[in-house]
Amino acid sequence: MFDGTNNLEKSPFNLGQNFSVSLWVNLAEILDYSSLVLQYQGFCIYTRADGSIECGDAATWNFTTASGIAETGVWKHYCLSVTDGVGSLYVNNVMEANSAGSPPLDLTDAGDRPFGISGDGQSSGQAGVKQIDAVGIWNRALSEAEIAALYNSGTGLELN
Repeated sequence: MFDGTNNLEKSPFNLGQNFSVSLWVNLAEILDYSSLVLQYQGFCIYTRADGSIECGDAATWNFTTASGIAETGVWKHYCLSVTDGVGSLYVNNVMEANSAGSPPLDLTDAGDRPFGISGDGQSSGQAGVKQIDAVGIWNRALSEAEIAALYNSGTGLELN
């Protein structure tokens, strides 16, 4: 589906207010607004220069923020689980951010839009060097037990 560099593919699904996205990431550098995974005009999980990982949508961008957790040279598991528009961001099986109190994330009309890996790191004009593996998308919120299974004590779990 992806060539491993910087591309988007059409996604024939509609995320709505209940979905999950899971991925493993190894950053070589931390740039401002460098996307890890996104659905164009839908949602985005991206880095900030201060080491934060943010999740946002096309309307509000700052949906939820996990401050100071991005690191270079190590694999980390990120999972965004959204229930009724409220998102929880798990990093290595620990909930680091929650969007309760923010406007609900509603991607009901975001079907058939490009989805993929991309980036426009504004601090250097590049996507940033990163490795991304085992990207998974679900049309429901994953439970804490399912997120723990994907993390698998830091060794990951093969996605079927």
